[in-house]
Amino acid sequence: MSDANYLVRELTSFFSYVKGCGKLQPANANSFCGVDMAILLVFNRKTTVTYQDVLDVTGLRDTTDLQNHLLSLAHPKVKILAKKPPGRPGKFLARNVMFRINTGFKSRLKKMTVPIFVLIKNGVVNKIDPAVDIERKALLDLHIVRTLKAKKFILHTHLVKEVTQMLSARFKATPGMIKKRIEYLMDDGMLERHQGGYHYIS
Repeated sequence: MSDANYLVRELTSFFSYVKGCGKLQPANANSFCGVDMAILLVFNRKTTVTYQDVLDVTGLRDTTDLQNHLLSLAHPKVKILAKKPPGRPGKFLARNVMFRINTGFKSRLKKMTVPIFVLIKNGVVNKIDPAVDIERKALLDLHIVRTLKAKKFILHTHLVKEVTQMLSARFKATPGMIKKRIEYLMDDGMLERHQGGYHYIS
């Protein structure tokens, strides 16, 4: 993400991995998921946008998942965006709520991964956006394969535990979600079941 007035902000996207890196201050790099990148790209031409602007420009659905991504970027522990009015935790976003880039953003970390805080739970807009669902499946596949490549063999319960921990900053991966992706990878010929666990097929 770059602009004549904000030369220190750069966003480079790697959509094949559904994640990207951004520089919000010269010496630091930030890791963003696909949804966060889509949100931040809205600020390419405007420093202040409404929630409706985010929906219009990105084409994403109004879901609790999208709202949690947006609110996470404005969370007091992150502060990449500033929200006006501040609002109460757990309250659904109104379409006219304003967000702006926090030009005073600073972090002591040289590399910072933006966590996703579950600030809004359950509601009529709680359906997961298809794009988010695809992103999560890709992340599950990536971490399952990465774990098996490193260990060669791992028990099912240990694999579920490790993948859940690795993705905890992104979203809550349930055992059922992980099991479905394992079955998909087995059908695709990448994994093989063996004695209560799995082998990676190179």
